[in-house]
Amino acid sequence: MDTTSRTNGPPSPGFLSIPGKSNPGRTDDTLDRTSSSAHAAINTAANAAYDLSRKARPAIEQAASIAHGAVDKAVHAAAPGADWLDEQAESLDAARKELMAQTCAYVREHPLRSVGIALVAGYVFSRVVR
Repeated sequence: MDTTSRTNGPPSPGFLSIPGKSNPGRTDDTLDRTSSSAHAAINTAANAAYDLSRKARPAIEQAASIAHGAVDKAVHAAAPGADWLDEQAESLDAARKELMAQTCAYVREHPLRSVGIALVAGYVFSRVVR
């Protein structure tokens, strides 16, 4: 079959051949060379990335170590404050319970006075809020 003639159908397997020359494997050779070049470029880029990551690794490890140290210092600095808050929370809870018990006892002993105080406090509060 002559590959230099034009037809309306799909190109023949040797459609890249030069007229007058026989080169049936030229397309395969071109693809192989292109493929090899692409693989070489990918390998070069991968090797460069690997070298950069290997060089950067000590700096990254040092930065991570410094960050871990900062977190440890923050935890040690916050621990006494957290303990103090725990102690204060317990004492505040105890004070709240004591105040509630005293208020309940006062209301039981003086029910009318408690209602009067509540009415006056509500009136004053409503005047302040307006």
